[in-house]
Amino acid sequence: MNKPGTIRAIYEKCRVCCLGKYNYDTLSVVPLEVKSGKNYSEHSALNYFLETKAYNVQKAYVLSNERVISRKGKITYIPIYAMMFL
Repeated sequence: MNKPGTIRAIYEKCRVCCLGKYNYDTLSVVPLEVKSGKNYSEHSALNYFLETKAYNVQKAYVLSNERVISRKGKITYIPIYAMMFL
């Protein structure tokens, strides 16, 4: 029996419309941080979140006022106006 509210329990409720098996060990969230200042590359909480193995985070996004898209490790920096393409 699955605990209510867990990913597995939600999947079991919806599996009628899902095809195939899913690997629950690879599920992860995608954190999104919005920065308004010029120091958009400083994000200690996000770094800690990414480094914690128990969270299984594969990638993260930082939205800022910068006009270029760049990537550093698991973090992708994108302009706020490009959020619609995520």
